[in-house]
Amino acid sequence: MSKLIFDLDGVIITYDRNFAETYSAEFGVPVAEIYRFFSDDYRDCAIGRSALPERLGKYIPAWGWSGDADSLIQYWFDCQSTVDTRLVNLIRSAGSAGHECYVASDQDLMRSSYIRKLVDLDSIFSGCFFSCDLGATKAEPAFFEKVLDSLGCSPGDVCFWDDNPQNVAVAKAVGIEAELYTGYDDFWPAFIGRFGVARQAL
Repeated sequence: MSKLIFDLDGVIITYDRNFAETYSAEFGVPVAEIYRFFSDDYRDCAIGRSALPERLGKYIPAWGWSGDADSLIQYWFDCQSTVDTRLVNLIRSAGSAGHECYVASDQDLMRSSYIRKLVDLDSIFSGCFFSCDLGATKAEPAFFEKVLDSLGCSPGDVCFWDDNPQNVAVAKAVGIEAELYTGYDDFWPAFIGRFGVARQAL
């Protein structure tokens, strides 16, 4: 039995354009200005140190948002809310085949709660590892060390997929078997063959 860990954004949750790109295109705000929030302020939210409305709210004047922080947050969450049901069904089948499946994601408290309901994480996965709960992001070895401590297993027992090369590299550095996720069509054939998931179960 393997412990299989999946990223959320860009893997289970898909989108043609992310929040920053969507907002920039709709409201004419330079995308670099949107990304400034994520580079300067979001990490404190993602590790549970700061509240998202407080940190995001200060960008409302520069971004020209007409509502409050809560409405801007809802806009953001709605931009990235498409679930790849093909992958979800594949993960369910892996669980039925005896593998433990988990989520690992950099999320603040508000979005982790939103996604838990959006994807129905509790019915699909054996557990969830969110940065806001662990106090570290996937860009830090501490994140994966805490995951391994929680699972009580060696790194070689864990397989991890993420669409961010940096996160893959950090996971590999602590000994986890990590692979870059490039899309469902590239992913499923090898996954089925390796983990004994029945093709007809998809």
